[in-house]
Amino acid sequence: MSATVSLQQLTDQLERLEAEAAAAIAAAEDATALEELRVGLLGKKGRLSGVLGAMGRLPGDERPLVGQRANRLKDQVQELLGARLEAVRSAAMAERLERERIDVTAGCSYVPPGHRHPLQSTIEEIVDIFAGLGYRVSEGPEIETDHYNFTASTSPSTTRPGTCRTPSIWGATGCCAPTPPRCRSATSKPTPRRCG
Repeated sequence: MSATVSLQQLTDQLERLEAEAAAAIAAAEDATALEELRVGLLGKKGRLSGVLGAMGRLPGDERPLVGQRANRLKDQVQELLGARLEAVRSAAMAERLERERIDVTAGCSYVPPGHRHPLQSTIEEIVDIFAGLGYRVSEGPEIETDHYNFTASTSPSTTRPGTCRTPSIWGATGCCAPTPPRCRSATSKPTPRRCG
């Protein structure tokens, strides 16, 4: 036959369990430890179930008192576990964010592979050579007007094959294929002079 248990003994066990559970939950470092505590305290074979199992040996009028106290303890332990789990997760997330922090103001350390196109490099070298000799680089539009292509070039329009409008690229606005911008730059810039 099983030994008799008094109300005071069960109440003392519940109070001890409450204090030990609060201390163990506060000391838990991660979610795995908290899950082990939950199973050890509230599981089918947990400590609280052991106390509730011993409640069957109490007289009928004392059982509700222990049952209410055990339910309050169960709710309290679940709240402590939930709060501690949230604190552990947020601390882990804060630590991860700090560890994976990216400084968006830092310069790029990646240098893409590749090199300049050979034609572009050659053009830049030629421009540097002629700029050193005193020449200027003149740029113009990609499509030039008839005036700058033919009329302003001081050569009769009959001697140039591009003046015949039939075979050339001719637009409705009187523009035709590109030519070097020498006529446009000659009219807009002073004549270069070299003294020496």
